[in-house]
Amino acid sequence: MYRFTSILFAVLMALAFIPGTVLAQDAEEEKIDLAEYQGSYEGRDVQLADGVLTYFRTGMQNSVELGYLGDDRFEIVIPPGAVVQAQGGHSIPEFQFNRDEDGKIVSLSFYEPTGELMATHPKTKDLRSVEEESNIQ
Repeated sequence: MYRFTSILFAVLMALAFIPGTVLAQDAEEEKIDLAEYQGSYEGRDVQLADGVLTYFRTGMQNSVELGYLGDDRFEIVIPPGAVVQAQGGHSIPEFQFNRDEDGKIVSLSFYEPTGELMATHPKTKDLRSVEEESNIQ
């Protein structure tokens, strides 16, 4: 578990320094509600800002964008022209949000592109979107 966490952290740190934003166009086409994915998953925060779902965890300087793949699955958006290589021959994981029997998001899993489960983190807190926060203040 420690090895996975440190490798994912290194990849995300590298991506956090690369500017660029691409909207989750596939999510818009399917008319999904990106806000329902917001939350803290054992310190891994997923938040919606300006129609873009982002991922952030302690130690990162900036959040990274998540692009919708379908069926509650997301990937890290790598800006055009950026070259990213995971350490130790690992691949950049995909993010899978898991629902309970009532359809509520209850956890976040990380998968290798091969489909191998790397880790699962329960949702520990609901978060508001940046837009909701600005309306409160």
